[in-house]
Amino acid sequence: MRLGLLEIVLTVIVLLSVLVVWRWMRQGGPDSGAGDGGPVSSFLQKIGTIGILLVVGGLGLILVGYIVLIGLAKMFIWAVAILVLGLAFLVLSRR
Repeated sequence: MRLGLLEIVLTVIVLLSVLVVWRWMRQGGPDSGAGDGGPVSSFLQKIGTIGILLVVGGLGLILVGYIVLIGLAKMFIWAVAILVLGLAFLVLSRR
């Protein structure tokens, strides 16, 4: 299986976005300097965690969709091959 340019670009974009969100969460978000660390900070941490989960889940769904698409293409090729063989046997049996 060869990766195309689109898959490589999408993988790089997803990885960079995960790294940016991860770094942002480690630094404590935009109000890490002089805040009291109240509910806003925990809210931002929850949003960051949910964002990472959504990005990873989306990447997983893209991978599963790609695998299913390849599987469907292989099944279609096999179905066409079996259909052609069946038609060939029908034509040869009538002679």
